[in-house]
Amino acid sequence: MQKRILNFCQSSNRKGEIIGKTIEACLKQWGIENIFTITINNDASNNGAITHITKRLQIWKSVVCDGEFLHVRCLTHILDLVVGASLKELDFSIMVVSNSVRYVKASPSRLARFKSCVKNTCKEEKALVCLDVPTRWNSTYLMLEHALRFVDAFKLLEDENLLNSQYFCEEDKNGKRPIGPPNSKDWENCATFCKFLKTFCDATLKFSVSLSVIANNYFHEICNVLGRLIKWSSSYESILKGITSSMNIKFDKY
Repeated sequence: MQKRILNFCQSSNRKGEIIGKTIEACLKQWGIENIFTITINNDASNNGAITHITKRLQIWKSVVCDGEFLHVRCLTHILDLVVGASLKELDFSIMVVSNSVRYVKASPSRLARFKSCVKNTCKEEKALVCLDVPTRWNSTYLMLEHALRFVDAFKLLEDENLLNSQYFCEEDKNGKRPIGPPNSKDWENCATFCKFLKTFCDATLKFSVSLSVIANNYFHEICNVLGRLIKWSSSYESILKGITSSMNIKFDKY
């Protein structure tokens, strides 16, 4: 198998037919008439684009199996949608940990104080905490994974540094205060959720490689994810039951 990037091009808008016509123009320019599959994400407008391309391939007499297998939905995007449904279940606990990380990263003096607390917990870590991006769940996973290494340091910072308490009492220009600091239950929830997210992070990394054929292993990975969801659905931990119920709905949809 070979991989070639033929072109990047811009579509005038996000309407399905316009996207389809843009793809059609590229196919004509490249002299390509035979298309087996098109991998595309799950945006509703892309359904219209695939419908347009299917009609053109039928006219060109080059459609395979009447276009039944033409539309291949992006698996990493499906995982994003499934995980996104679960993030809402733990929004509060994640937010308070994220706010604590933002406090630490806000200035060199705060970071230096945090490093001192880390040293007092007898930990020697080169990599400290990292910020998350709300629109990217994998960054949330990395933020939680790093923060959970330093729970004791965060607790020391809260006990020893009055500024930490003051930070969560200060109101912004809209009159809102940052939620936090995290309590023991929040850390416990995030620890459970972090192990939960690792399954999806590992699967996403396997689906994102470029030097092997994804079609050979995606089914096994999806079965692994499904097996975990079934197991978590009957878990004695109520938090996992709550998370997986909303995820199962998304998983079954796709």
